[in-house]
Amino acid sequence: MKNLHQTFNPKNFSFKEAPNTKEFWAISSTEKDGNTSYKVEFSNLAFINFLAENDIFRFALNNHFIFAKTEKHIIRPMTGQEIRDFALEYLHQQKAPDMVKEKILKGAGQYFSESNLANLFYKNIPEIQAQAAYMDFYFQNAIVRVSADHIKILDSQEQEGFVWEENVIEHPISLLPKTIEPSFENEKYDFEQVQKDSELSAFYWFLEKASAFHHDKKTPSPQEIAEQKLGLLNKLSALGYLLHNYKAPEINKAVIAMDYKIADVYESNGGTGKSLFANALQKVLSTKYINARNAKVFENPHWNEGITHRTRLLFIDDTGIKFDFGTCYNLLTGIWTINPKNRQQYDILPKQSPKIYIATNYAIEGNGESDLRRQFLVAFSDFFNKERTPAKYFYHRFFEDWDVSEWNRFYNLLFEATQIYLKYGLIEGNSQNLEIRKLRQNMGEDFLDWAEVYFSDNQNLQKEIPKKEAYETFQEQSNNRFMKIGKFKKNLQLFAKMKGWAFVEKKTSGVEYFEMQKNISI
Repeated sequence: MKNLHQTFNPKNFSFKEAPNTKEFWAISSTEKDGNTSYKVEFSNLAFINFLAENDIFRFALNNHFIFAKTEKHIIRPMTGQEIRDFALEYLHQQKAPDMVKEKILKGAGQYFSESNLANLFYKNIPEIQAQAAYMDFYFQNAIVRVSADHIKILDSQEQEGFVWEENVIEHPISLLPKTIEPSFENEKYDFEQVQKDSELSAFYWFLEKASAFHHDKKTPSPQEIAEQKLGLLNKLSALGYLLHNYKAPEINKAVIAMDYKIADVYESNGGTGKSLFANALQKVLSTKYINARNAKVFENPHWNEGITHRTRLLFIDDTGIKFDFGTCYNLLTGIWTINPKNRQQYDILPKQSPKIYIATNYAIEGNGESDLRRQFLVAFSDFFNKERTPAKYFYHRFFEDWDVSEWNRFYNLLFEATQIYLKYGLIEGNSQNLEIRKLRQNMGEDFLDWAEVYFSDNQNLQKEIPKKEAYETFQEQSNNRFMKIGKFKKNLQLFAKMKGWAFVEKKTSGVEYFEMQKNISI
């Protein structure tokens, strides 16, 4: 991906010959006392015409103007410094006298200032619009269009409009045969691997291992194998959803990556590959990164600085145990008000706003159905960990040590992921472990330890128990005097759900009772 602030190289561009605007300078001479002196004049109008002839214009963006160059179907943003470099390179190619270059260098502060360049001709750029039915990927040598039925190279002449340079991938591309062939029959997802192991990308094997939830078993059962395959399809569909730049109002979800392994409430495993998953997306999507280890990061009024309508992904990394998912509600469905430092605020419409990926070592606390419909969970196995990292397992560093062939396999896998999403939508994985992890976290360590002991005695099951009596027992045995009785009741309900029991309440003679009834499915 191009970085918006990469060093501009004017040699990448071709200059257009413009008969009347070829020279934006003039050299005059005067004779005095037998001596000839020369004077260089700089013409602002001729210079502006020269830039226009080379497709450099002024564009409106986010309540202000930017300068950019259009070439074929690409828009390249330019700063005043880059326009100066462009002009100097032209002077060099035209073998202009040194005195002309000296004139440009001495007057650079004036000629290439923002106020002077504000006189550039204005141009309205018809940007290529996101489409629900397909996704176009732009490469150095080709445009690849992915739909539910086809992955094909697109003739550039079929394109109407422009794409920003940062969305052009700096690699050549060639199409490869598919890796897998997914299917959906009898309400179940499955797939067949259709390529040889040696032809598969390293990133595919990473996703496969990150879905190996039962890797510690020598011979997983057919049901466990099916769960692992579903976990891989779950990740591929999430990749495709985040890659697809169309935002359907009815499918605005945050993709939340969590650890599959059920851990102690406050235990943080990490190292399972959730961030590597995001790193892959960052290779093709303009991304805003947020380190959420700082719980107050969203209290900073300028936290969203740098986000534009071209930003495609908001990566919220390493959320803590108390992360408030409610922070994301308006980000998923509403207008984004961007508040940059020392500049005017501007809004980004929902259809142009980034999609959201959250990586967490904990469960994301929820508020029932309101949260669930906004979340799409992706589970990562503990195959990778702090000792067995992808770099150690694969004997190379992902993205840094890849050759052209490996990059090509990687991009082809992203095409497949996009096609899976366009054909099947978001594919839910087996989220039972993730739900249990959420329940455990919401209950807390003190209550969980107490309840496991209290309800291990069969005499406290299938029996009406006074709620106040159980609450006082909990306070005494756990030495927790801070939990309110309302929270205690909520935890009883969560514990019953985790165990697959029913929590039944009744009130007799003013006394509130509850009963834990076994043999009830979750």
